[in-house]
Amino acid sequence: MNFNQISCFIHLAETLNFSETAKKMDLTQPAVTKIIKQLEIELEAALFHRNTRGVSLTRAGTIFYNDMKDVLLKTNLTIERTRRQSQQDQRMLSIGFTGTKFEELYLPRIIRRFRENTPDTQVILRNFVLNQETHDLLTQKFNLVLTSNEEIGQQPNIRYAKVLDGHYVCVVPQDHPFADKSKISFADLADQTLILFNPSQSPHSLKKLQEQLLEQPEVAMFLYADSVSIIHTLIKSEMGISVLPDFVTSDQEEGLRLIPFASELAVNYGIGYAADQSASDVQKFIRVFKQVVEELQQA
Repeated sequence: MNFNQISCFIHLAETLNFSETAKKMDLTQPAVTKIIKQLEIELEAALFHRNTRGVSLTRAGTIFYNDMKDVLLKTNLTIERTRRQSQQDQRMLSIGFTGTKFEELYLPRIIRRFRENTPDTQVILRNFVLNQETHDLLTQKFNLVLTSNEEIGQQPNIRYAKVLDGHYVCVVPQDHPFADKSKISFADLADQTLILFNPSQSPHSLKKLQEQLLEQPEVAMFLYADSVSIIHTLIKSEMGISVLPDFVTSDQEEGLRLIPFASELAVNYGIGYAADQSASDVQKFIRVFKQVVEELQQA
């Protein structure tokens, strides 16, 4: 009897469907049938009733399921704890980021500086979805996340370190009639097609701004995009213009112009982390992050 057999049995006992179990376990249906048959031979007991109406557990199968589901759960938890301990021993810093232009410009230098100061810590970069920061931090999916959502700092077990204050800008094609303006107002957006960021992935401030934009009666049309890179592509294709925080876009992006947008909404960028990470490499990373950003801004 092995772990794979137990997992397969638990799946089948819960789904009572060979094809669904095969799909969940990335196996063929004949493979699942063979695994269950071998398990029954080893146990010298029939675990399932099989007939034209479907599959059901035998009394022996029910007893085996009730005991083994707890064994499987404890085994998975032990594996996960062992994996996490191994990661801690290796001193890994898992960073969640969204790939903004700000991160493209600053993050390489920040990570180099951090690794110079902390050579024994391995840095891992992974994408994360905005508005899932709290869950991802509390479940230790990430040690820290780079985000513009300061609201996560209001959670009792989450901290937020602000790195910089941002401003909203109107992003337009290089040859757009707005390209020579010094500032864009809500009134200027009449007859324009606006490209909005997916609300389910937007930080609170951007979501509020986009709600204000949606209330503008003179806007010709609204389009939605799931990433800043898609928004940039649509703007370069002259399908519309957008309003974004200045740190998620860049005036160094070829074919685009960034013009200050008249909004009183505050927006900032920083680092979210779990409260129990306050004495770890997270704090070292935050210090390096702020140092590098200050140096580059002064330059």
